[in-house]
Amino acid sequence: MDRDFNQAESDLLNQSHQIANLRECFAWIEECNELINQLEECNHVKHPRLSIGCRTMENVRNHIDVKLLTQCDGRYGAEAMIAKPNFHSRSVFSENLIAIEIRKLEVKFNKPIYVGMCILDISKVCLYEFHHEYSYRCIAKNVKLCTQTLIVSYRIECDDVYEQMKRDIIRFDTSDYSTDNVYGIPFANKKVPGLIKDENNGAILTEFVGLRAKMYALRVDGKKDTKKAKGVKSNIVARTITFDDYTRCLNLFKR
Repeated sequence: MDRDFNQAESDLLNQSHQIANLRECFAWIEECNELINQLEECNHVKHPRLSIGCRTMENVRNHIDVKLLTQCDGRYGAEAMIAKPNFHSRSVFSENLIAIEIRKLEVKFNKPIYVGMCILDISKVCLYEFHHEYSYRCIAKNVKLCTQTLIVSYRIECDDVYEQMKRDIIRFDTSDYSTDNVYGIPFANKKVPGLIKDENNGAILTEFVGLRAKMYALRVDGKKDTKKAKGVKSNIVARTITFDDYTRCLNLFKR
């Protein structure tokens, strides 16, 4: 899979010096979509389209060169690398292993940023169309709890939302639901781009605490708590911060 992706990316970059119009850009995305469907069947790749969108929008200025060296002397030894004018830092792991970070002397802007922009824009259009044209009108008003880049969380008060999903199955990708799910949701629209998927696959979201943008916690029956806190190291969020901490902060703020 990595070989196929790298080859596809290489072919694109070899042509990136040419000027592409919007129609050619969408044609390339369609070809890429067909390749992704083949890769998904073989490798069970998760969210490959979004991965491609992120890869094509990488900030190449942040790329670094790190060399692992096992000797100090010589033309390509640690001493020679440290003496270079673009030397940045070094890390010594053992007596015979050292890592040297050197700054890039030139930056090549070889990423087709317009491809990632198109992928994210189309995804946003699909998400907002679902919210304003379907959920806002057909389910209930003021149902939104929070939104992420391409995820929307709802609090829905109705008789049976799963009956509405079955009625409008053309709008949903239900391929991850178990075949014997208690809601009777049929298997439909596997990996169809632009459709909405239930990330919990029928599991009930019981608690939600939102403190600010990109800082919230979710509790779902039968699953681990989801905790987000932008700017805090992920290991701290996973090991130290608990769901009750979010609730405590919310209650203190109310007071």
